[in-house]
Amino acid sequence: MMSPSVAALLLLAVAVCNAEEVQSKSKVCANVFCGAGRECAVNEKGQPSCLCIESCKPHKRSVCGSNSKTYRNHCELHRDACLTGLKIQVAHDGHCHEKKTEQAAASP
Repeated sequence: MMSPSVAALLLLAVAVCNAEEVQSKSKVCANVFCGAGRECAVNEKGQPSCLCIESCKPHKRSVCGSNSKTYRNHCELHRDACLTGLKIQVAHDGHCHEKKTEQAAASP
């Protein structure tokens, strides 16, 4: 069984390693621009790599994508474009209009 002081030293060592990892990420990624929907991460070799954003902040400001899909916000649209590999742009702010509604409005 470990003594409390040894356990405390191990926890401190883990915390220092984690802090160094975060600090090195900020140093390595400092001048890296990944583009919308992507973020910089440090790969196994310690080099910067752009990956799709894992999650967006939950704020709601709906946008309509060029794929006629409504997204909760700009970040979600760009994240979807990154994950699917498709070029999706913001068509306009707000929800997309469904074609059925537009066709129904056009009918006499």
